[in-house]
Amino acid sequence: MKIKLNIGKENNYGEGGFHDLFVDDKEIASVQNLCECPEDATIDRDLINGRQIIDFIKLGYEAGKKGEELTVDINEDAKRD
Repeated sequence: MKIKLNIGKENNYGEGGFHDLFVDDKEIASVQNLCECPEDATIDRDLINGRQIIDFIKLGYEAGKKGEELTVDINEDAKRD
């Protein structure tokens, strides 16, 4: 497995920043700043970034090496306290 992360730098106005993540030359994730939103969500502040996704992949890889099973629990109606 080959992981590649392309990071585009943002300009002075917060535009242009992006993280594109590839596994074996196939894009699996892309994140970009949401500068046109009132909240101005940006990579590393409000959005997950490519480095964090790589950390998640490493966690899964290490668990797989140990023979751990994967369990996925998705709760579509979750509420925050």
